[in-house]
Amino acid sequence: MAALADRVRSAIEPAIARVRAMGFDFVALTSGTAFALGSLASRLASGQASSPGKVLSFRALCEVEKKLLSLSLAERAKLPGLDPKRADTIVPGAILLRVILELSGVDEATLCEPALREGIIADYVAKNRPGIQLVEEFPDQRRRTVMELARRCHYPETHSHHVARLALSIFHQTRELHGLTNSDSLLLEYATILHDIGFHISANRHHRHAHYLISTHDMRGFSQEETQTIALIARYHRKTPPKKSHPEFSKLSKEAQKKVSKLVAILRVADSLDRTHGNLVRAVRCTINPKTIELRQETDDDPELELWTARRKGDFFEELFGRRVRFAVDLPSEGDRRALAKEAEQVVHPALSLKHARPRRLVKTSV
Repeated sequence: MAALADRVRSAIEPAIARVRAMGFDFVALTSGTAFALGSLASRLASGQASSPGKVLSFRALCEVEKKLLSLSLAERAKLPGLDPKRADTIVPGAILLRVILELSGVDEATLCEPALREGIIADYVAKNRPGIQLVEEFPDQRRRTVMELARRCHYPETHSHHVARLALSIFHQTRELHGLTNSDSLLLEYATILHDIGFHISANRHHRHAHYLISTHDMRGFSQEETQTIALIARYHRKTPPKKSHPEFSKLSKEAQKKVSKLVAILRVADSLDRTHGNLVRAVRCTINPKTIELRQETDDDPELELWTARRKGDFFEELFGRRVRFAVDLPSEGDRRALAKEAEQVVHPALSLKHARPRRLVKTSV
């Protein structure tokens, strides 16, 4: 066994020398072998069965090693308190731990119940904490995939989710026009959440950057066609609408092209209704007529820029569904105005109170 001890010493001495150079507070021994030796040491000291103490001294370890070396394999297998499966490995284990204590220059070691397995788990949790938290926050894998990409790209959270609510509202109210399914509404929601992640690369051409980021991301839970559908909806939320001459769009099946076009038309309108990112438009009520569709907006303020943008971006909606889009604004009632004013007066800083704010003109608009 002296040869084994020398072999162990030559193998671990460089590592322990580096640890000693850095400095340490104490030596901790983990795993079943260390606890088995601690249990045997306690039994030798007390003469009866006992659980291992919290500390294993160098002297006690040497005594246990000496005792084990005096026994045959069959005798070690019958030792009280020792698992027979450890009978062939307990001696090398005792030698290894003794050499560690010798090279460390300590007289005792702390027995630590958590072992390598628990360390691996703790290390994994520490390195993957954001992902683990996402699993708890979003149990659904598809939504978790979308939110992981959105947060990684520092998406505009308030704007994105507000536009998603408006887009889904328009989707459900215009179902008789587009004829799409509930699963398609989820693709619209996911694309809306991700439609502005291209800003993570650059504000210029950010719609194209969004398409690239979605297309190249590992979209777990989505098929390849679903991934491309989401990417293209985000791609066409601004600038040029879908065209068959566009390579990525032309690769889709005809049904998928129709779906993307319809969802894009809805997103372009919804996105325009939060042009200022101020959440001015609280809700949209849609009324479908034979030749027109009215989008009546519930708002607490003058959505002038939203209306101007919606008129410009609503043309694709009109072209696709064959109805002229009219936008109207529902102003808050007198009771709502008083409630808003009362709420504003409670703001701590006077500069933020409606009493000190420059009045804005609210008008009812119909186009």
